[in-house]
Amino acid sequence: WRNRVGAYRISNLDDDLEVLKDIRLIIDDGLMVLEFEDILSRGFTSPVPLKPVSDTEAVIFGLGQSGGETIRVVKARSGEALHYSGYVFEPIP
Repeated sequence: WRNRVGAYRISNLDDDLEVLKDIRLIIDDGLMVLEFEDILSRGFTSPVPLKPVSDTEAVIFGLGQSGGETIRVVKARSGEALHYSGYVFEPIP
């Protein structure tokens, strides 16, 4: 997962409205975090802590609506990508 740290973009928006931007997978104080800006929240950055459970899956920490959901590594045109909630996040070179 450390090799996947970096910036991402949604590659399968089609005609959907882009509601997430500035997507980044980072390590913050030793914790893997997926950060993004939700355009509906007007500039608020949402940190989503992750717990890698295998080389290709990470579980979202926490309670509430997203807690316990899985982010998966999938094959994409650029190589590897992250899949979550129907979206494919491809790394930005």
